[in-house]
Order: sequence, then structure tokens, then C-alpha cells
Amino acid sequence: MVHQFHCSLLLDLEVWGRPLWQNKYMKSSRGNSSRMPSCQFQTRNPDMLNVLRNILCRVSNEVHQNMQEWDIQLLISRIHDSLRDKRYLIVIDDIWSKDAWKTVNCALCKNNKDSKIITTTRKHDVAKTCCSSDADFVYRMKPLSFADSKKLFFQRLYGSIDKCPDYLKDISYKILEKCDGLPLAIVSISGLLANKPQTEDEWDRVQNSIGRGLGKDVESMMQILSLSYFDLPHYLKTCLLYLSVFPEDFVIDKKLLVRRWIAEGFIQKEQGETSFKLGEWCFNELINRSLIQARKINMYGDVTACQVHDTILDFIVSKSEEENFITVFGDGYQMHGQHSKVRRLSINASSKEKVSTLTQLDLSHVRSVAVFHYSEELPMWSKFSFLRVLDLCGCRQVEGDHLTGIGNLFQLKYLSLRGTGVRELPEQISKLTCLETLDLKMSKVTKLHAGTAKLQGLIYLAVDKGVQLPDGTERMTALEDLDCVDIFKQSINFQEFGQLKNLRNVQLFVSSDNCRDAAEASHYKKYMDDIVSSLCKLGHLHSLSIDGKAESKLDFSMDSGGDAPTGLQKFEITNHFISKVPNWVRSLFNLQFLTLRVKEFEVDDFMALGRLPALVFLRLEAHKCFHGRRISISGADGFQSLRHFDYCCAIPVTFKAGAMPKINKLTLMFSVFKTSQLATNEEFRFPFGVKHLTCLHSVCYLLSYHNFNKEFNKWITEKMTQIMARMSCEQLMLTICEMEAMDQMYMGEHRMEAAARTHLKSPKLTVRRTKEWGISISRTRGAIQEWGIKRELTAVKLKLKRITEGVITELSRNNCPLKGQGNCQCQGLLEAKARLNTLSFNNATSTSQ
Repeated sequence: MVHQFHCSLLLDLEVWGRPLWQNKYMKSSRGNSSRMPSCQFQTRNPDMLNVLRNILCRVSNEVHQNMQEWDIQLLISRIHDSLRDKRYLIVIDDIWSKDAWKTVNCALCKNNKDSKIITTTRKHDVAKTCCSSDADFVYRMKPLSFADSKKLFFQRLYGSIDKCPDYLKDISYKILEKCDGLPLAIVSISGLLANKPQTEDEWDRVQNSIGRGLGKDVESMMQILSLSYFDLPHYLKTCLLYLSVFPEDFVIDKKLLVRRWIAEGFIQKEQGETSFKLGEWCFNELINRSLIQARKINMYGDVTACQVHDTILDFIVSKSEEENFITVFGDGYQMHGQHSKVRRLSINASSKEKVSTLTQLDLSHVRSVAVFHYSEELPMWSKFSFLRVLDLCGCRQVEGDHLTGIGNLFQLKYLSLRGTGVRELPEQISKLTCLETLDLKMSKVTKLHAGTAKLQGLIYLAVDKGVQLPDGTERMTALEDLDCVDIFKQSINFQEFGQLKNLRNVQLFVSSDNCRDAAEASHYKKYMDDIVSSLCKLGHLHSLSIDGKAESKLDFSMDSGGDAPTGLQKFEITNHFISKVPNWVRSLFNLQFLTLRVKEFEVDDFMALGRLPALVFLRLEAHKCFHGRRISISGADGFQSLRHFDYCCAIPVTFKAGAMPKINKLTLMFSVFKTSQLATNEEFRFPFGVKHLTCLHSVCYLLSYHNFNKEFNKWITEKMTQIMARMSCEQLMLTICEMEAMDQMYMGEHRMEAAARTHLKSPKLTVRRTKEWGISISRTRGAIQEWGIKRELTAVKLKLKRITEGVITELSRNNCPLKGQGNCQCQGLLEAKARLNTLSFNNATSTSQ
């Protein structure tokens, strides 16, 4: 049978939001083929070179040198070659032009692997162009049914329809009728109502404001967006309009966005709260109102990046133009309004000609400039005397020469050179006395100019690990956020960092290689402990993160011997094992998020963490723990606020009634072999008592087979040697009991699934086998190794069967109580044979399961 290449089109997506069909379709397709890479692109005016580069990176396993210099024909050829023998699924989202489709289509290999391409578009002529054969088809998106509309609406507002007050249901149905099944309309209205009083009169006013109903075009959708926009308080309107600076489908980092809002003067500091905290609140409020979409969520559950839906972006760009709030120059938007004075400028143009049109405008009052594509010509910064924000993020061809005259920007508060080709900051940087944010991440800067230390107003400094800070950094007393400093590549004295009394967030990196001798190890340990002692003096410290090389053997305790930083809310040690849990952690009663990797972990340490009243997130990775003791957690052991628990140790913890009453997400990583040695005790068998975690929504078991073959071979050799040395049926029975426990461990997924089905909350269950060790590693690589691990398990089962049967035969010949009267049929051997036959590995074959 010849499998054909198919193309499917989804039409009319402009007011639908990001369609959920993508994840479902791609998930089901992956289930049918393990060789189906997928790509997704979301852009109205694509740079086809970048699109083709992205496709090639995702469908090819090779590392391509100098790909940035390749032309379209070479990229098409390489993609075609990479897809020749692969079954693939490619999704192109929101394609706008026939030419763009034709370029991509040239790169797609029409093989006989039943490959598929899905394209979404808003244009009928593009849809027809994409369908070049009878097997291709166009699917026109339909509105949601009324039942699905209700589900989306009430899920957003109350979590479920059952929780909606009866007196609001009729008015809710009237609102939904006017939304006409459009998901974006439903989400926008529900976001608006979420911030309204729960009264009939208030909801009826919203319903009447919508009018007689929405059509299925963008103009009608703007009616609902206007309602949401004019319902915002003034400061949120300003924050929302500012998002029109960013190009379509741009992923906006929360931290940098809030810093820009602050620099623009949108966020005013209030007593008892920092400007950044207030900015975070504004960001979260826009998320809650569904005016921006969460794009990235960290392991703590915090949204770290957002995106603006195309239709909402069109709306706020239009509003920005009306109010002369932002002027956008780019390939997607051309603003030629009546305003001659430009206040904020967004340059998203890729040609010199388009940028040159800026000279026609009055730029003397510009307060903000953001450049998203480098062009051959950038404005002369000397013209921008009122500039507060300059963002050149991602302009890789921008170098030091482009910063000429930057010292004249005396009011500059925000400067981002992230991802640029700048190698050295100019001397003029010291003149920027108002600068509050300096972002040099992913640039080519390796050492900060001495003048940087004169920036007494700098609040946020972001650099890469290898960047050397200038002498005098300890005098930058306004610093609140330091990200990310390699402590062993600095000439400065970190012990003086205690002078930076305003530091709130610190990210450090430990790059020291393995110590060459005891004296050097002692020196590094003392240095690290002195640094920790200095940091513990910072009364405003809220977050401390220490990263390092995973292979480093540098040992330090982090016990300062002084007072604890009692205001600390987040403490992380990643990619590096410290010798033990610092004693001062026990005093951190405001601590909410804790990530630790420790060499030795004691029961007392665990119980001390349980007494931290604010702890909501805990990730522990222990090299050695409990010295052979097993630990079970009960309601009396604390952890009353904990919601997320990741635990990586050779032997897992178990749970008793009342344990962790608020936990909703659990990950346990453990050694399958070592845990199986304890599995004769029912308490330490799958699923480790998770039935007692009454609020559990998600549970993940990471089964590590790290050093499994080595440990198993050692164990089976010792056991069989003992049996043969003693010629003991009793010893054989003990060994078979251990085998039964191991067998339950290897086949434990069935018990896990049963536990998940019968659990009060029916939590989502994930089970992965891996040869790696470490939660973060295993989540990314573990699934790839599943097939190989199953083959090894089959081999182990066959080996167990063969060896055990051989031992039973030998015992029956040599241990007969009626010696010389035939093979032994004593009760011990009969029972051993019967129990051996019940084990799952008894049916193992030479092929993988």
C-alpha cells in the first residue's frame, strides 16, 4: 500500500484564539509514529529564511555550521534531504500569503510515509493554493456548540458550571448567545466579568453593552474588546497599550516587561511595596482578564512570559495610534497618522528604506525606542535627548559602534543589549546616572567597564556567567537584582557584598573545576562560606539561587554561623551538591520555594523542613539519606502548606493518613533496584501510599535504572552463592520472596494506574523509565530510553528464570532428605517451584515486551 502525502487546511481562524486542535492532533499522531517531528510557526509576515532555518533545525539531527549564511535554495535542498526517509507532521499556523506557502511547499519531500502538513489561514485564496491534490482538503472552523461555550465560560469564571450561582445562569446564557460560539469572545467576556461584582444588574449591563450579537468578523470582535479595555483602570490601560510595542507573536518576558513599565513611569512605588511587585501585580491582572496569554510557566507555577493574541494586538495598536501613544514602523504595520511628534517608537523593519522614513518625523520627544530587526541604519542617539528606554534585544549585528553618543542620553533608565554583538561597553556608560536596568545577557560582553561601578542608581543588572564585574561593585548600593554572577571569575571581594543592603534577588554561579588538592579545596570552601555569611547579612534578600557545574566536586556547607536571612522566600541550589542542609534554613519562616541538592540528608532535616509554615514548593535531591532508615510522612510531620513536592532519592518516602494535606503535584524519582530490596515491606511497594494525599492532581514516577545491570548482577551472584553454599531451601524461599517484591516493582505500573483510578481526585499519572539520575535530566531524556530499558528487563527476567530453575534442580538432586531415592520433592522445593511459576518473568521470551 502506498501512503500518500496529505495537506489539510483550517480556515477562518482570526477570532478563534490559539486552537486546541493542534496539541490533540499532534499527540495522537505521535502515538502512531515515533518518527514524526513537528514544527509550528506563527507569523503574519514571515521571514522565510528564518522559517526554513527553523524547519531544518527541527527535522534534522545534524548540527549545521554557518546556516545563517545559507540562501533559500540551499535551505530548501537540505530540508528536502532531511525529510526524504521520514514520516513527518508539520503545522504552519496563520499563513497569510501564497508565496510563503509555495516556498515552504518546495522544501517538503512528497515521500510515501503518510506524512502530513496542516496549515491554518484566514484567506480563502491561500487555502485554495495549499490544496494541490484531490487528497487535500479545507476544513472551515465552526463556532463552539452552546454546550462547549458554557463549559469554556463557566470554567474560566468558576471552575465548573455547578459552581455558578443560580441567579446568574439565565443572564450568562444570554451573554453566551451573543458571543455566538467564538472562543476569544467568550474568554474576553469571562475575563471582564471575573472582575465585576457578582450581581444580576452588573452582568445585565455587560450583556446590554454587547448589543444585539456578534458577527463572525474582526470588527464585531472589537466590540467586546472595547468593553474589556474601557473597564480597565487607567494604569492597566497604559500597561496594556504598551504591549503594542512588540511584534506579532512575540514572546514577552515578564521580568523585562515590568522593568520597562517602571522605566516609562507607569508603575509608581507605594509604601510597603516595591515598584517591581506592583508591576508583577499589573502583569498578573492582565493575565486574569484574558487580555494577554500565558506563554511560559516556571516550575513554581508562575507565569514568566506572555503573548498577545493577534486580534487583541490589532486592537491595542489601533488604540495606540489614536492616542499617539506608540508609533510602530515595521513590515506588518505602517502608521502614517496625523501625529508629527513621536513619543514611543517601535522599529520592526528589515530594510534600510523603511527605517529612513523616520527622518520625516519629529523624534525630539521620543521617550522609548525598541528595535526588533537590525537594519543597515539606526537612528543617531544624540537626537533622543528625552529617551528613557532603549531596547536592542536580539539585534545580533548591533556592535559597539552603534552605541556612539549613548552617553548623551542622560534620562535613560532602561538599556537592553541582550543578544547583540556588542563586545564592550563604551566609557560613556558612566554618564548614564539615571540608568536603572542594564541587560547584557547573551551579548558578547565579557568584562564590564570600570565606569559601570559609577551607576549608583542601577537596580537590575543581568549578565552571563563568564562576565567579570568591575572593582567597586559593592558601592552600587541601589542594586536589587543581580543575575547571574560567576563568583570564581571575579576580582572583586564578595565578602563586601553585605554592603549592598537593597539586594533582593541574587543568582550566583559556581564554575570552579574539581579542586586539585586538599589545600585548594579548603580555600574554596572557606571562600564560599564567607560569601554565604555576607549574603546572610542582607535584610531585604528575598531570592537566592546558586547554580554550578554538575560534575564539580567542590564541597561547601553554606552554614554561615551567623543570622539567617529571615526574609528569604526562595532558595535554590541546582546542579551542585552541598554537603548538608544549612542549619539556618530551619529559621526561614517566610520561605515559600526551596530547591536543594545535598550529599547527606538526615531524618531530622526532613522533619525540620516540614515545620516551615509558608513552604509551598519543595524539590529535594539527596545523594545519601537516612543511613538505611526508611521514612514515612504523616499528618503530624508538618508540610501543611506544601502544594508541589519533587523528591529524588534512591529510596522514596511513603505517605500515611493526613500527610501533606494541600499537595496537588508530586514527583518521585528513585532507584528501582534499591527500592525493590525494601519491597518485602508492603509500605514500600507501589504506589507508596499516595492514596492518603487527598488533594493530589498530578503524580509522576521516574523509575531510574541507573547502574541497574551492575547492581542486579552483583545481587543475583551473592544470593545464588549463598543458596548453593548452604544447600538451603529456606534460603531459596527468602530469595524468591525478594524476587516477588522486585517483580512487583518492575510490573508496578498496573498498581499505579489502579491507585490513580481509585484516588478521590483521579490524578493525572505519568510513569517514565530512565537510565539517568536527576529529576531535570530524566524529564528530558528519560522517555527516549524506555524501549532499551524494557529490552534489558526482559533479559533480566530470562536470567532470573534460568538461574533459579537451575538452582532448584541442583537442590532437588543434592538436598533430598531421602538420599538415594530419586529427586527431592520436599515441601520447600515444591512451594519454591509454584511461587516461581507465578512471577511475571516466568513468561518472558527472548523478544522485548
